[in-house]
Amino acid sequence: MKDIVLALGINDLLQIPNQLDPNQITVGYQQIVAQAHAVGLRVIGATITPFGGVAGTTAAQESARQSVNASIRAGGLFDAFVDFDLAVRDPAKPSQLLAVYDSGDHLHPNNSGDNAMANQFDLSVF
Repeated sequence: MKDIVLALGINDLLQIPNQLDPNQITVGYQQIVAQAHAVGLRVIGATITPFGGVAGTTAAQESARQSVNASIRAGGLFDAFVDFDLAVRDPAKPSQLLAVYDSGDHLHPNNSGDNAMANQFDLSVF
């Protein structure tokens, strides 16, 4: 069986029109997973990384991100999951990337952040 990693949702939260209903995002995940399963693919979902500090972001967007991530961590959405949020967030400010992982735009991880996310994979799920 082949595996795919699904790392989606951040643009749903940030781009206009903002999708602030976490249930709509998880329904979208379920649809993608069903399509992947139909062609024999397993899906490893990824939590949504922090974006605090990006101009114009709101508490409602952060709340929706946290809700989606809680759903991912609870299990049942994906065949397995990887916690990109845990890998790169600032423990003192969980809505933000840890400074050493921030590319400078408060949204995209730098190379060190990418490495931190890669190290979150439990290779036994493959």
